[in-house]
Amino acid sequence: MTSSNKSIVAGFILELAKKADYGVRGEKPLAIIAALKYLHENDVVGKKLLELLAEPHAKVVKSNFLDLAREHSSIKEPGTSWNLIAGKQRELQNAIQQFRAGDVNEAFAKLTPQETESLLKSYVNHLTRSKK
Repeated sequence: MTSSNKSIVAGFILELAKKADYGVRGEKPLAIIAALKYLHENDVVGKKLLELLAEPHAKVVKSNFLDLAREHSSIKEPGTSWNLIAGKQRELQNAIQQFRAGDVNEAFAKLTPQETESLLKSYVNHLTRSKK
């Protein structure tokens, strides 16, 4: 059974992927997958998505994003992409706040470790399977 929080996060990634040039390999979907990876690898729970895009978490989330982008995406300059979507332009933060009135921000904080792992595995498997 899928929790509503897990469904909200998955729905947000799907929405971002639909708008991205590279689908799930696009900048914003990869950034959310990088945040899931951060939660899973560091046993972090109860953090809102916007919190993960600010320090002290953002440095590791960015590192995860860069690794994912280099391995699974056609993004030419991952570092520049990160700065564009999560830096001064705040494109990702604005998308988070606009998606279902910010529900995804709250949903992220309510994910269980099992849900986080399940989402992460699903997206990493998708990235690996459909690699260009």
